[in-house]
Amino acid sequence: MNDLKRKYAAALRYQSDRDQAPVVVAAGRGLIAETIIKLATEAGIPNYVEPGLARILSGMEPRTPIPRETYELVAKILTFIWNMDQKYHVQNDLQRELDSYIGNNNS
Repeated sequence: MNDLKRKYAAALRYQSDRDQAPVVVAAGRGLIAETIIKLATEAGIPNYVEPGLARILSGMEPRTPIPRETYELVAKILTFIWNMDQKYHVQNDLQRELDSYIGNNNS
């Protein structure tokens, strides 16, 4: 398989009360990358495609903080995901309130 078709993936964790920087939880190439992507998708965890970043992080050991040179991009990705998560929860809360107000019990 050539390098362009090979999959790279990394799963990150960031808990501000625990981590100084995002930490690699799982990383790999090929079949391992496909498994990481599949498990994340099944768990409802957002996937973000950034080939250069994935290539860097895919070779890292689990429980390793991300490299400093990736901080800015990872921060942008995590901010985007956090904002989308907040928007999703707000929309669902508003939908529940609206359903309750109009007497729709389908939610």
